[in-house]
Amino acid sequence: MDTIFLIVGTFMQDGFGHLKKISLLPILIILGATTAHAETSNVTNDILLSIWKQRFDLQSEFPEVSQGNLDNLKKWATTTGWKDDKRLAALIPPGQVPYYLFDSLLSIWKERSDLQKSYPEVAQNNLVNLKKWAVTTGWDQDPRLSILVPQGEVPSYQKNLLLQIWKNSADLQKTYPEVKNNDLTKLRNWATTTGWNEDKRLAALIPPGEVPKYLDDSLLSIWKERTDLQKSFPEVAQNNLVNLKKWAVTFGWNEDKRLAPLILPSQVPKYLDNSLLSIWKEKAYLQKSYPEVAKGDLTKLRNWATTTGWNEDPRLVVLTPAYLPHEDPSSSFHITDMVLLSIWNERIYLQKAFPEVAQGNLDNLKKWAVTFGWNEDKRLAALIPPGKVPSYLQKASFPVSNDILLSIWKERSYLQKSYPEVAKGNLTNLQKWATTTGWNEDKRLSALIPPGKVPQHLTNP
Repeated sequence: MDTIFLIVGTFMQDGFGHLKKISLLPILIILGATTAHAETSNVTNDILLSIWKQRFDLQSEFPEVSQGNLDNLKKWATTTGWKDDKRLAALIPPGQVPYYLFDSLLSIWKERSDLQKSYPEVAQNNLVNLKKWAVTTGWDQDPRLSILVPQGEVPSYQKNLLLQIWKNSADLQKTYPEVKNNDLTKLRNWATTTGWNEDKRLAALIPPGEVPKYLDDSLLSIWKERTDLQKSFPEVAQNNLVNLKKWAVTFGWNEDKRLAPLILPSQVPKYLDNSLLSIWKEKAYLQKSYPEVAKGDLTKLRNWATTTGWNEDPRLVVLTPAYLPHEDPSSSFHITDMVLLSIWNERIYLQKAFPEVAQGNLDNLKKWAVTFGWNEDKRLAALIPPGKVPSYLQKASFPVSNDILLSIWKERSYLQKSYPEVAKGNLTNLQKWATTTGWNEDKRLSALIPPGKVPQHLTNP
C-alpha cells in the first residue's frame, strides 16, 4: 500500500459527501488495492443510519452511531454490509456477488440448459463458478443481474431499447448518425452519462444516489401533499430540491409509487406489503413455499416478487424491471385510453388492482397492458411482442394454451412432483388439474371457471 500524508484546512469532505469541521492536522489517507473509501462516496449517511436503525445487531455492535460516529459502521458497510443489504449495492467490490442474488442465480440456472451443462455442480448448491459467470458474462445477458452491471456499461439486452429511443429522437439521430450502421458505442456513452437523466426508459442506468430531472415534478407534488416534508425541507419553496432528492433516494422510493424509478434493484417498497399478503393468500403454491408469511416474515416472498412475481400478478407491476422497454407506458403506446377504460370497466380484478384509473391515472394499467393484457384481450393486439402469439389465437382443443399451462407448471414445484410427465410433453393430467382445481388458483386459467363459480382470487380482497 502507498501511504500519503496531507495537511488539510478547517473543513474537509468525508467519504459520504458531508462537510466535517476539523482542526489543522495531518490526515492519513491509505491508498490500497481496493478503493473502499472512494466507493463509499456513493452511499449517504442517511442510508447507513436507516440500515443501522432497522437492525438490532448493528445497534449492539456500533452503539457509537447514536452519537453521530459512523466510522466503524462505514467499515462494516464496505467489508460485510454490501453482501447483505441491497441499499449498499454501490459498494459491491468488482468480481463479487452479494448473497441476496443467489436465488436469482439459481432461477437463471434452472431456466437455461446451457448453464446446467456448464455448471452441473450447482445442483449440489455449489455456486462458485456460476458466480464467476455472473460477474464476467451474466450481467450482460440477464436483466436479473443488472445490479452487477459495471459502472458506465450498457448490457447488450438494452440494445433494442437504445435503438428505439434513438429512432424516436431526431436530435439523437443527428448527433449519432453512426447508429444506423449498428455502431452504438457513443449512444451507449450518452445513455450512461446523460440519457438516464432524460428518458424514463433508462431508469436502470440511474447512478446510485441520483434522481433524474424528469422526477422533479413528482417530487414537488409529493412535497406539496405532505406537511412533514414541507417542515423538513422548507427550501423547496425556493425550488431547491437538493435535500428532497436525498430523501427520495433514501426513504421516498419506499413510500410513494411516483418514485418507482428509484426503487433499488431487487428491493420491494413497503407500500406493496398488503398486495403481497393478498397474493400469498390467493395462491396455494405460495403458501406452501413461504409458510413463514403467516408469522409476518415476508423476506422470501419479497424476493419472489422481484424475481418472478412481477411477471405473474398485475399488482406488482411497479416492480417491472427498469430495463424493459415498456417502463415508460406513455412512449410509443398505441392503444387509446378509451379502449383501456373499456377493458378496465369489464374486469373486476383490474378495478381492484388499479383503483387509481377511476381518477384518470392509467399509468399502471398501461404497464399491465404491455406485460399481460396483450395475451388476454384482442383489443390490445397492437401490443403483442415480436414473435409472440397470444393465447386466444393458439389453436388447441383445450381452452387454455399449452404455453400458459407449462408456465404454471414450471412455477409450482408441487405440480412438477404430481405431474412429472409434463417434462416429456404430456399435459393430459395437468389439463385435468386445471379444469378441476387450477381455475380456482391462477388467474391465467380464467377461461376454465365453471358457470356460477367465483374463483378464490376474486373473493379474497
